[in-house]
Amino acid sequence: MNEYDPEDKKQARGIWFRYKDKKKKDGKPYTVRDIWKEIVKAAEKGRWGSNKGLRNPNENTVRAWIKEDWAPTVNELPEDEIVLPWSDDWGTDPARIRTLSVLFDLASHIWVREKDNDQEMESEFPGFPKDVCDWAWNLSGFFDLTARLDGFVLLDFAYGFAGEGRHRRAFDEPMPVRDENYDKLMRWNKRHQDPDLTQRILDEEGVVSILIWEQANEDDMEWIVASKLKGGPLVMSAKRETE
Repeated sequence: MNEYDPEDKKQARGIWFRYKDKKKKDGKPYTVRDIWKEIVKAAEKGRWGSNKGLRNPNENTVRAWIKEDWAPTVNELPEDEIVLPWSDDWGTDPARIRTLSVLFDLASHIWVREKDNDQEMESEFPGFPKDVCDWAWNLSGFFDLTARLDGFVLLDFAYGFAGEGRHRRAFDEPMPVRDENYDKLMRWNKRHQDPDLTQRILDEEGVVSILIWEQANEDDMEWIVASKLKGGPLVMSAKRETE
């Protein structure tokens, strides 16, 4: 079996974990073939195995990973409860209440706009999962919530960290000290003091993720956040490559 980088394989496992219990718009569950196609998309964007001359993982490889490595070791977790404003999990700390209230208001506006394109959505934004609330509060010190852009980015990070935390718990693993989410957070934190960081990563590595605050316009940012609010399994960061 092709020997992919352990981090690439772990990303593939995360995609399987997020999609394995999801349903498509037609109500049918994602099949192994569907999930394999999503893993290939991630592999193409991340250029998995390019330094080893490997091709993207084929369907049989992914099936073997699922059967031999992932399915036997995954823990089934209870569904994360949805937190509504002023419920016990909203908290009593004034700063936490402010953070979650501002984000709930922003999410509600995004939800209304997105519903124009998806009539199957609920009439009102149903609320954040508890893990998302906790991560939004944990990360809030990096953001100025008087700025709409910061709200988009904080929501994106909160869902990203919450999803990774759930994935790690399902396999009895601790959150890594440093991973892709952490690196993206540091790119956000350094965006003013090191404005050429994205270009430098591109020059050094040949490929770089185009993060939510680097999108072409606000509509693209809204689409990324809306996908997560709706419970989409995964939104991959676009990649820019050297020509």
